[in-house]
Amino acid sequence: MKLYLAQTLMVTLAVASQDFDLTLFCCPTNDQILTELHKVQDIDDKLATLTSTVRRLQEAMTKQHTAVIHQVEITRRQVEELTDKITEMEAKRGENDQQLSEFMAGTEDYLSTVASRFQELLEILEKQYKATGRSSQELERKIRILDILQRQTAVDIYTIMADVDECLLGNDTCHPTANCNNNAGSFSCLCGAGHVGGGDLPCVDINECAEGTHDCHGNATCTNLKGGFNCTCLPGYVGDGRTCADVDECKDGSHACHRHALCTNTGGGYVCTCYRGYTGNGFNCTDPLCEEPFYTTMGECFHFLKEYYNWEEARAACKRLGEDSDLPVTFDLAQPRNLTTFRAFMQERAPGVEELAWLGAVFHTLKWRWISGSLVDGEAWPLLNDERGGCAAYVPFAGSARSIQCHFRIHAVCERVKQYY
Repeated sequence: MKLYLAQTLMVTLAVASQDFDLTLFCCPTNDQILTELHKVQDIDDKLATLTSTVRRLQEAMTKQHTAVIHQVEITRRQVEELTDKITEMEAKRGENDQQLSEFMAGTEDYLSTVASRFQELLEILEKQYKATGRSSQELERKIRILDILQRQTAVDIYTIMADVDECLLGNDTCHPTANCNNNAGSFSCLCGAGHVGGGDLPCVDINECAEGTHDCHGNATCTNLKGGFNCTCLPGYVGDGRTCADVDECKDGSHACHRHALCTNTGGGYVCTCYRGYTGNGFNCTDPLCEEPFYTTMGECFHFLKEYYNWEEARAACKRLGEDSDLPVTFDLAQPRNLTTFRAFMQERAPGVEELAWLGAVFHTLKWRWISGSLVDGEAWPLLNDERGGCAAYVPFAGSARSIQCHFRIHAVCERVKQYY
């Protein structure tokens, strides 16, 4: 109680004093508070840094763990493959051991038989030599020969029995590109077909095309391949390369000759030659004296006049065309040599025209003659054999010609004229 009263008194006295600071008894100063707050903040920063470090360590450990698991899986697979190979080699070794045991058993029987036969042979020789009275030296020489043969046979059998498969064990000295073949007491190195080399030398491909050892046809090309070759027929030939037959492009229509050119088949190809009266390389043929508006048909040069003329006017119109063309020839009414060719010209150059067109023929001295003076061929123009007189006109719908009065006005066909007869 006394202590409590004393404390109360001290507080009262302090309040009464003008210099009294209450914070000394009730609260810490602001600096102390800030100091504590800084300490707390430092602790939080360190915790955050530690947390980040722990997280990175965990991620690194996770990656390392995944890599270890992956490597363990690879190692496990390699162990399995190695185990399979060992098992396979053990199986082969067991099979070889069994074959060797069987061979040795048979060999022992064979050696026993040989020894028995050898002994029998000695006894026979001794009897023979005693019967013939030959010397013991000669008998001993024969015995030595037999002994040598027996020893050599034993060595050969031992070599076969003790054979090691260098190819299987990988003890051979063959080049990686050669094939190893095991044989008694040794091995051989062979290259595949179409290659040369072997032993410790690489296998090199044989160029049959360059060396001429192929069997391609004479009209085929040889292409070297790895371990062989390929034969291909030349253009213009067909076949498997070993046999090649010529293709007749002119006959099967696969050529590219111009329609005014002749196709001639050759070995492995063809030749195009322009028809007489045409110029060009055979693939493009033109008539230098038959320019527009004239059109060439099988060596004849025609032009269709759409206007209407009587026969004499038509002749004059054709001649004017020739004069205006500046060509070193004259023109007159058409005198076509072939009815079929002229019909084709009319169908191509005057399609749909059903009206008549003048031709260069008249009925003179009781016969039909061309304006050049030659007789009209009765076989080519069968309807011109009438004797009604007049001038000749082509009838499109009939595909032939007939006579009409020369003063009629119809179409006309002009033709290049080189010479009158």
